[in-house]
Amino acid sequence: MRSASESIRPVAYISNITPQIMLEMGVKSNTSAKKRTDPQLKSCANNWVEVKFNAHKKQQLRSQLNPDNWRYGFVHGNVKEHKKLEFIASQGVKLLPFKQILNDLCTKQTNLAKL
Repeated sequence: MRSASESIRPVAYISNITPQIMLEMGVKSNTSAKKRTDPQLKSCANNWVEVKFNAHKKQQLRSQLNPDNWRYGFVHGNVKEHKKLEFIASQGVKLLPFKQILNDLCTKQTNLAKL
């Protein structure tokens, strides 16, 4: 049984296409559904991790809040391009499937140490 908020098909992109790749692909939208090569997926994933976790302002804020080491996690639903998740994980981001989190909550087996 599916929850009301869970989609059968992916409906959003994890990362947008970088301006350089838009030129390479000849597309006008950074959310184009045109198939991307593995190097393009990796570049987009790397850019997403940089913006999401490593931006200078975000690093400064984390340093102010707690200068100790931070761990990064990404909660995701269904994805079309599993390779993109692999590229994100290769940069030290822990992948947390939404289904698993929901299951853990429903069975009272939540464990933040998984992150």
